[in-house]
Amino acid sequence: MFVILWTAQKIRKRYDSHLEALTIYYGLLNVLNSLNLTPAQIRLMAFTAEHKALSPKKKKEYCKTYAYSEQSLSNVVCSLKERGFLLKQEGKLVLHPQLHIEFEALALKIVIENE
Repeated sequence: MFVILWTAQKIRKRYDSHLEALTIYYGLLNVLNSLNLTPAQIRLMAFTAEHKALSPKKKKEYCKTYAYSEQSLSNVVCSLKERGFLLKQEGKLVLHPQLHIEFEALALKIVIENE
């Protein structure tokens, strides 16, 4: 006979902005999947998800908002493209469809198993 023990925790959190919630979401994906993304990569993924795509105009907005140089942004973009997280579509960069999420409210069920 097997005994299965479950521990359930409910955490309710509100964020001031959709961008902040997306940043937390991609940060969780990073930690749970051991992706080893940098904070800059997570922030850019959240920004791209918020704006649907990363056009040249949005790149300039990102650089201005986060006091980032265009060269530094280019390095982050390149690293995310190499890993397949960002894709080029119609001259714009978009998140891989499996990473894109739109939500007003999100409930996550996380299952962590010991082997």
